[in-house]
Amino acid sequence: MANLGYDAVRHPHPLFHGDTLYVETEILEMRLSRSRPNQGIVRFKHTGRNQDGVVVLEFERSALMIRQERG
Repeated sequence: MANLGYDAVRHPHPLFHGDTLYVETEILEMRLSRSRPNQGIVRFKHTGRNQDGVVVLEFERSALMIRQERG
């Protein structure tokens, strides 16, 4: 729905033209929005690795997401 912010951005190793980037996403936290009952705020950690498995990017972000009821 909407990105709310980025935190803890790190580039521990360079990424070069021609490299392949693989990204893994971990959900760190989820909570309901206080002002919008059909939405929630999710905090993610993204880790990017090159074709050799070397970490080239890490960052955390918060996003406003539409909430889906579990059935």
